[in-house]
Amino acid sequence: MYRCREKNSNLVLAAKIVSTKRKEDRQNVERETEIMRRLQHPRVIQLFDAIEDTSRLEMCLVLEM
Repeated sequence: MYRCREKNSNLVLAAKIVSTKRKEDRQNVERETEIMRRLQHPRVIQLFDAIEDTSRLEMCLVLEM
């Protein structure tokens, strides 16, 4: 996990980098992001964005801190 900051609002967020070298890993991350997008509860960490880097075979999940 990495700490990051949104430029416009200075909101502090967490970035989780996940390797997607295997097809199964990529499917698991996609499933996780879909579930997190649907969940809206004050006790569950919110997903702000999911960014895929195909050149490095990684996905970055941007979460609330």
